[in-house]
Amino acid sequence: MAYSVSNAGSGVDKTFDNSFITRNELYAILDQLKEETEFYELEIFEVVESSSDDNDLLPGEVIGRYVFSEQGDSIEEVEDRTFLPLNPNIIQYPLRGELCVGMSYKGQQYYLSRLSEDLTDVNYKKFNESTISDNLTSDFSQGSYFRDLRPVRPDTNEGDTLIQGRFGNYINLTSAQNVGVEDSSTITINNRNSIIDLQSTSNDGLININSNLISINAKQDVLVFAENNVNISGSFLNVDTTDIFIDKNNIKLNSSEQVKINSSKIDIGSDSLVPAVLGNKDLIKAIDAILTMLISANQTEIGAQLARPVPNTIKIAELTEENVELNKIKSGKTYLSKKVNVE
Repeated sequence: MAYSVSNAGSGVDKTFDNSFITRNELYAILDQLKEETEFYELEIFEVVESSSDDNDLLPGEVIGRYVFSEQGDSIEEVEDRTFLPLNPNIIQYPLRGELCVGMSYKGQQYYLSRLSEDLTDVNYKKFNESTISDNLTSDFSQGSYFRDLRPVRPDTNEGDTLIQGRFGNYINLTSAQNVGVEDSSTITINNRNSIIDLQSTSNDGLININSNLISINAKQDVLVFAENNVNISGSFLNVDTTDIFIDKNNIKLNSSEQVKINSSKIDIGSDSLVPAVLGNKDLIKAIDAILTMLISANQTEIGAQLARPVPNTIKIAELTEENVELNKIKSGKTYLSKKVNVE
């Protein structure tokens, strides 16, 4: 809260009478009567309670004790007054023992930001700063489950904008000017104990990542969800895994170049699965033999029809046309797909 510090005058101790005084004595008397007042609109306060599962405080709401104007006051004296974030859209939730800059507006207390005396300490705290002599705090836990992991600040470059969380996670808006490159793009999510959540709540929200190379590497699973479509566009699609399972009503793979699936086992469908047919030389040899037998049998029947006194011309025409088609299949291998290859 705003507070004032008054400094009383320090002139000579002179009693007042009707005698004449010198100029210097007059200045001394005026200095004795003078009182200097310093007004502070902002004040540092110590967080004595923050929102958690153990209380009814709203997220971001804290109870604090001012370091100067409320020095030494008991928690009971300040527990009915809460501080709210001055900017409710960007909040770093304070924890017990931390120092924040406070102010008052229309009777409501607000906090601006945390105060740190050690730039290397990401989670800087200073218990009992607001009660140095009395009402000491014995519980030095900062929350009901929070643990300070002692994260270190990342290396940064000139002009960077760094947003750092408490758990080793950070977003660094940087450049590659120090290495002579202007168009680099980097997204870094760091630390196993951290979560970075980037969201857009607008109806036409868009997150666009554009770079020469984008690599996604997960130690366990990579999950992609969409209410409508998942579109992958590129000149070449390569899926390399030990097991592929696709279960959906309608699946369409469309590429003007090539779609390649490389796996030790591929199941298409879910029930009554049977092995796929390989279009290798053994199958080609077997089908060619069958086609040759059919063509030969048709040719024999045509010869028998021609040997009859009254040949069945319709039958001969049908068999001749069938042999033409069978020869096309045999020579063109039309039973083999020109687009799908299996191993």
